[in-house]
Amino acid sequence: MAKAVQTQIMMTIGAVAPDELDAKSLPEALMGKVEGYAREYEKRGWTGLAQQLRKLTSTPAGESGWRVHQQAAEIVSSFA
Repeated sequence: MAKAVQTQIMMTIGAVAPDELDAKSLPEALMGKVEGYAREYEKRGWTGLAQQLRKLTSTPAGESGWRVHQQAAEIVSSFA
């Protein structure tokens, strides 16, 4: 079930899901998608919006693992 959910969400955001369930793939794909939006916003001159998106995806030095998952949840919540 978890693999199916991961695959469906990743396909929805245009990412390729790994063959096996991987706890890092979805958060990394989601953060990459948001970073892509930030780059597009900057191209359009929307620097304030780009900065807001980058805040959602920035990980302070020394933090990883759980923090990445927490950030992914925050990103999803901000668009809900």
